[in-house]
This record gives sequence, C-alpha cells and structure tokens, in this order.
Amino acid sequence: MIEILPRALFLGLSTGIFCLGTCAPVMAPFMLSEERSAYSEKVKPFLLFTAGRFLAYVLIGALAGWTGGLAGNALTRNLAGISLLLLAMLMVIYGLTTGFPQLRFCRMISPYLGRIRAPFAAGILMGVNLCPPFLIAAADVFVMGSAFNGAAFFMVFFAATTVFLVPFIFLGYLSYLPAVRAVGRLSSLIVGAIYFFIGLNSLAS
Repeated sequence: MIEILPRALFLGLSTGIFCLGTCAPVMAPFMLSEERSAYSEKVKPFLLFTAGRFLAYVLIGALAGWTGGLAGNALTRNLAGISLLLLAMLMVIYGLTTGFPQLRFCRMISPYLGRIRAPFAAGILMGVNLCPPFLIAAADVFVMGSAFNGAAFFMVFFAATTVFLVPFIFLGYLSYLPAVRAVGRLSSLIVGAIYFFIGLNSLAS
C-alpha cells in the first residue's frame, strides 16, 4: 500500500495539465453562467464538480482493482461513450435553462436540474470519462487485484490532479459581469454539442 501512493501522486502531478484541459471546458460554464453574491455560492459549483469527480474516481478505482482485467474491452468504450452523451445532454440543458429561462421547456426542466446538482452530476460523468491520464492510472490499478488499493490509488491520483483545478475557484468572482455570464452559457451549449459527437464516435468505434 505505502509504495503505490507515491506512484499515484507523481502520476497525478505529471498528468494534471491534461486533466485541466479536459475538465476546464466543462467546469467553466458552471462557474460563470450564474450571478452569485455570497462567497459560499461562488465556490459551490467547483466543490460540487470536485465531489462528483472524487466519487467517480473512488468507485472506478475500486472496480478496476477488483476486476483486474477490464482494460481494453468493449465495456470501457461503451462507458466512455454513454458518460459523454449524458454529459453533453446535461451541458446543453444547463446552458438553455440559464440562458433562456423564459422558455416553457426551461421553466419545466429547471427545478429538476437544481435537484440533481448539475455540477455534481457533471463531475461524476467527467470522472468516468476515461481520458488518457485516467486510463494510465487504471492500467496501474488493474495489476493490483485489490479493490481497497485501487480506491486508495485513485484517491491520491484525484487529489494530485485537483491541484491544477483549484484556480477555477476564482472564476466565480467574474460572474457578476453580464457579458461573462453570457459567454458561460454559450460555452455550455458549445461544449455540450462537442461532447455529444465525441460520445457518439466512442460508441460507434
């Protein structure tokens, strides 16, 4: 156990920039799209997104360590494709409800979107996105054959990669500008559309 934790730490720190590039387009719209006055409200999207990633990482890490042979089969591709399609739908719906609250569809869906905590759901879906750093970590965990060690490895890996996302906490202070909120809502729609096609491609391959 002791020897695997430094490996998880260094892997997370060495691939954190890639995680930043992957998570930033998803997290930024949640930080920018809505005006929030209290400090706790400004950082809440970041905390919810991070909590979602943490939950997904621990569960996937435990599953990977337990199975020890999941890498490379159709399940991983299907999991990635489905998670990306769900993430795309979530981003588009979030962009529509925050950008066009007067529409009947947005008024109907908005209460449900609030209940599921959109940033938290997005964090979970990003956590099972199977990006290259994630797959490298999973490959390391597969040979351990232990759910506990796999979960511990991914907890440390999560902590190391999250360091690169901390600056996004301060994005919430920009949301008081109407132009910034408009950009955040538009980017939510664009990111959703992009991930939709990536998800379809993943399922088709």
